[in-house]
Amino acid sequence: MDRPRYHVLPGTFVAQGYAPDGDSIRFAPDRLAALDELPGTLRLRVAKDTSVQLRLEGIDAPELHYLAHAQRLGDAARDALLHALAIDDAHVEHDFVTRARYVRGTILTRSIDPNGRVIAYAFRHVAPLHVRSSVNAEMLRAGMAYPLAYDTQPAEDRRAFAAIARLARMKKLGVWAIDRTPAFPLATERSIGPHGALIFPKLFRRCLAYVSERLSGFRGDFRAWLEGEAGADNDVVIVRGRLMRLSALVEEVGREVRTRVDGARVVFVAR
Repeated sequence: MDRPRYHVLPGTFVAQGYAPDGDSIRFAPDRLAALDELPGTLRLRVAKDTSVQLRLEGIDAPELHYLAHAQRLGDAARDALLHALAIDDAHVEHDFVTRARYVRGTILTRSIDPNGRVIAYAFRHVAPLHVRSSVNAEMLRAGMAYPLAYDTQPAEDRRAFAAIARLARMKKLGVWAIDRTPAFPLATERSIGPHGALIFPKLFRRCLAYVSERLSGFRGDFRAWLEGEAGADNDVVIVRGRLMRLSALVEEVGREVRTRVDGARVVFVAR
């Protein structure tokens, strides 16, 4: 199968005045009009400095400021991304970068997500643009992000990223030294907060919503919440070629959640 066509956009990575995290940062393309060629361009939110929000393809870093919530290593992942982009002089206050140099680079993109973010592979250089040399891959290689595969990502890239992540996990780098995704406590939001168990970020986001609903009166367990209350957040996934719902991969015993959610093996179906 031919590789899908990506748009190659040179430009500038922008951190100053914003709050990047481990898998998203702003980027000002040299030719802003080039983004008009992407599907979903009406969802774009372009800042006065002509930058747009990037969401790095194929990775999911620990959350730093998701609905005012954070995970362990969220700040470390942010710092790792800035370093990977050679933005080493960043001064951060309360998660906002108050001072940082502007760095030239390139992105490969072909889509905009439902939240108006440009889904991209990011590079510090202009050429060659191999996915394995992307900043995305570098974050996985250092163990500073989990793999997050969607069916819209080319299969060869999913396989490459999964292999990189498995090697980082074998070496217990970064997130893999403390990952608790297979089994973790979930008594309150603190259980998975900055001083709690580190879990796969997409699962973290679902767990926060579940805990909030539980405080509002929901009486079922996590699987029941996914199946009955979560709506589209009970993602469709592909595991070993089989379609199923995320809820099929989790169970709650007491106040412990047990999962079979492995970012290197699970492929999420894009909405």
